[in-house]
Amino acid sequence: MSGKGKSSAGRMREHIDLARKYWKSRTPYLDEVYITVGNNSYLLEGRKWVSGRFDRNIGIDATDYGAGPENAKHAHIHGRKGNLLGIFKANGTGSHGTKFRLHSDDIEALRAQGFEIRDDGIVEWISLNMTGVRFLLEG
Repeated sequence: MSGKGKSSAGRMREHIDLARKYWKSRTPYLDEVYITVGNNSYLLEGRKWVSGRFDRNIGIDATDYGAGPENAKHAHIHGRKGNLLGIFKANGTGSHGTKFRLHSDDIEALRAQGFEIRDDGIVEWISLNMTGVRFLLEG
């Protein structure tokens, strides 16, 4: 790193970048957490963050409320400022009332995680608002 010909702001940026690289490589992290209850141990599975259009803007979860294996995996897609753009299930459908179009970089990141995505990147969610109608599901 040479300071010749650089402004003080440029040199400061270089120092900050070096400090970030140094601390990032030395920051400890947990990649698995187990909870023990009596004689049983359970793997705590939280949100996995992957990068799409922005750094770590896609949070991938597995549901814990019995939605079925085809819908268990879903992703929360966030924008540049961290705002939630939509929720997308692994089977290619939207969730929680969201409709949106995925960015091509987000599509690529989600497909790498095993998500099924329409070619046009549109995610749709349809609500059936049928008061008084009941369904019997057998499994």
